[in-house]
Amino acid sequence: NVDTLARKYNWKGEYVTSTSAGEGYLTDATIKERQWQANANLNYVIDDHQSVTLNNVFTAMRRKSDDKMYPDDEMNNVPQQLTKNITGLGYQVRFQRWNANIFGKMYRLYSSTYKLMDQFTDNQRWEKVSDRKHRFGYGAAATYYILPSLQAKVSFERAFRMPETVEMFGDGMVQKSNPDLKPESSNNFNAGLLFDQNFGPHRMQAEVNYIYRDTKDFILKGVTLTSDPTTAYDNIGKAITNGFEASANYDYNQRLHFGGSLTYQDIKDREHSVQTEKSYVDQGATDNVSYGQRMPNIPYFFFNASAGYNFHNVMARGNTLSIDYDCDYVYKYYLTFPGLGRPT
Repeated sequence: NVDTLARKYNWKGEYVTSTSAGEGYLTDATIKERQWQANANLNYVIDDHQSVTLNNVFTAMRRKSDDKMYPDDEMNNVPQQLTKNITGLGYQVRFQRWNANIFGKMYRLYSSTYKLMDQFTDNQRWEKVSDRKHRFGYGAAATYYILPSLQAKVSFERAFRMPETVEMFGDGMVQKSNPDLKPESSNNFNAGLLFDQNFGPHRMQAEVNYIYRDTKDFILKGVTLTSDPTTAYDNIGKAITNGFEASANYDYNQRLHFGGSLTYQDIKDREHSVQTEKSYVDQGATDNVSYGQRMPNIPYFFFNASAGYNFHNVMARGNTLSIDYDCDYVYKYYLTFPGLGRPT
């Protein structure tokens, strides 16, 4: 990440000379990041109708940064680490028209980074901090064929989402770090219908799902509307999501195909009060001014569509030439809480 030039550019590539080096901020940093991932899955079939599955997903990240512009910075080449391990155990029952499964998940997270302490005071300093988090989730899901071509689905999960690397540590450039970021916890409910039917060479598929999320410590990416391009992720105390997804696809003789899907998700802030901590101005609980407002910086209505044609046995038997057209649409949304603006 290099930014040492004493110039200010606009989108046309034009520039003016600056009195200080660095268009955004002066830096000449080399960021080294190593990532590991390992997956393991064990499945045991009890009989024709029952099975047990044990699954484990392990991910680890280690990052170091060295900025030549600040050779005396004590944080140069200090490693940051994020390790996540998710273990799941599930039991499934399967019959001709219905199946069901129950499962449990153990979430483990270890983070090691540095944090700016006592900011804006004479004792401002960086300190190495580490944290371990353990969470246990569970859930159940079931499907049932109402008709041979119509399937109903329902599921519930007590789920957790551990922070990602960029959310907790930033990206070393415009994304700020937040070592205090908490995991999301949510009660998730889904219900839907799936239709899949062949009519000779014609195949039609359609699906609709209802989504409900009751989330605590919702992880939201903030946006700055100032000249400072940096942003950060933070926790919102409570959020409720109501939404639906729908899709439809048509295929003729594995040649002509078209379809699309759309999503509507109404995610609203449902935290009544905000707890202020470690503030030099005020501490304690205050009314949340964004209560009941839609979460900003998240699209709430979007869809995609596609159409295509397959030419089989082109130039040789077994070859297929596909021509496709795709389009996507995202409806406009606010970058900050809309209720905080001035009424028009």
